[in-house]
Amino acid sequence: MRSHVLCFNRLNRCTTRIRSRLARCRCREPGSTRCKNNDLMPDDAGIRIAYRFASPNNRAATGDLERFIALLKNPLYAPLIGFDRAELGQAHIALGLDEAWQQVWIVRRIDGTAGFRWVLSRPQRGDFAGCWLVDAVVRTK
Repeated sequence: MRSHVLCFNRLNRCTTRIRSRLARCRCREPGSTRCKNNDLMPDDAGIRIAYRFASPNNRAATGDLERFIALLKNPLYAPLIGFDRAELGQAHIALGLDEAWQQVWIVRRIDGTAGFRWVLSRPQRGDFAGCWLVDAVVRTK
């Protein structure tokens, strides 16, 4: 089962395609780490990268890139930016293997631990066919 959570599990390596701008990505870290160093990069580059992995349904719910950036800077999701480490829970893959979720614990020295559930899907058609995308990130703690 562990080989199916492609872009969101440190233990797995993959080569997958996500449109032309990410024609070949080697994903070795949890999706949350894309924002880890956003505070150190110019122009919210970490959040911009994370947005590329948002599913079409996620984008419809969160809005355009500028709204997505504002959402991640909201206090509810702020622990995802500039954290010290991420601890990954077990990946859970639904029957049919096209839906999955994984609990991620974000640890920050300044304000403790925050929990997030990453909900993923792998569409079978369209531009993102066969690629794991983020449907939602839900704060759990």
